Amino acid sequence: MTDGANAEEVLSLGHLFEQGANDNATGVASIIGAAATLMRLIKEGKLPRPKRTIRVLGMSECYGMLHYLEQYKDRAKRTIAAMCIDAPAGKQTLAGTEYTWVLNPQSASSYVDSFVLHVAAEYFPSVGRSWAWSEHHSGTDNYLGDPTIGIPTVLPRGGYGVHAHHNSYDTAALVDPKSLHNLAVMNATYAYFIASAGPAEKRWLAEVAMTNGYTRVAAAAETILDQVAATESADRLAGLLYQGRENIDYSASRAEQAVHSVAIQGVDASGLSFFCEQQKQRVEIAVEERLRNPGGAVVGLIDEIEERVALFSLRPRIGRIPSVYDVPHIRLEAGLQRRARPAGRVFRAARERAGEAGNHEHRESGRAAHQRSVLVHHPKPSAVLSIARRDECCRLVFAA
Repeated sequence: MTDGANAEEVLSLGHLFEQGANDNATGVASIIGAAATLMRLIKEGKLPRPKRTIRVLGMSECYGMLHYLEQYKDRAKRTIAAMCIDAPAGKQTLAGTEYTWVLNPQSASSYVDSFVLHVAAEYFPSVGRSWAWSEHHSGTDNYLGDPTIGIPTVLPRGGYGVHAHHNSYDTAALVDPKSLHNLAVMNATYAYFIASAGPAEKRWLAEVAMTNGYTRVAAAAETILDQVAATESADRLAGLLYQGRENIDYSASRAEQAVHSVAIQGVDASGLSFFCEQQKQRVEIAVEERLRNPGGAVVGLIDEIEERVALFSLRPRIGRIPSVYDVPHIRLEAGLQRRARPAGRVFRAARERAGEAGNHEHRESGRAAHQRSVLVHHPKPSAVLSIARRDECCRLVFAA
């Protein structure tokens, strides 16, 4: 089904050439069944022709997909979404045969994740079947969702109910027609809706992604709040405060990326940022109350907790600017100080080093006194090291 040779495409794919009925004859059969049903409904006038192509692809696992990407680069660029089906149609009366929907990598968060979860949440309860979802893992052709390829791809995973994976027991006798029907319904709904989506549908997809984003941000806060309530150590509270802020910010950024992946104008995702700040405030308030609760086992001051939190920001991360330990002038000494001294003494040591260099400066940021930054001028290559106690960042700025 296409609207011109250069139309955008939605891909339904499943690998061939394995010996099992469930791996992967059922996956390919469900795709063919979904496509045949859509064709029939369109010919009968019960469904309008979609705006985009729905392409069915069967190939050898992984390597066949690599060949496809290499040979049809222009087509791959026009592919806006995919569903890879590599799943048994197991007997629903057996344990472990429910479908788990595997999402895209978090580095490539997409609206299709929220969409497939929305469809599953409506469909599976209507047929009396449980379902689940999981973060990304691969091993089959859903690697298309990797950001280096950039085709948002979801994958249903299921079980056989018995030990039949990659052995001669994987026969048609293990296939449940109801499970096969479930796969076909999910594939047809997913492929047709995305292929047919106009401006109104795109906006709705963005709203679905935003709703899921709010849920994820709230879940990130809830996980930390549960741990704060049970913590009896000030050091542990510092770690939870840092972790909470980081996790909430991360969840919000992934949610915003998913909303923007719809590529439609007029959708305001700024509410997610505001909600993110609200959730971080909840965590901060919970930590403060835990510290100041007379009946609690934790005793401490919020300023001391913030000093401990600042230490976590000094840990090197992949993809970040160099940390304090990457500056040759103070790397070894700071590392030793971090091991041997409490948090407050580490910061005092940093101030002393700045003073000894005769080149330090205290700046008031306009917030509270505990938001001061200590500036240490590194003689080579004229770097300015800013240890921000409140802002949880270690910024390395190279002076002109």
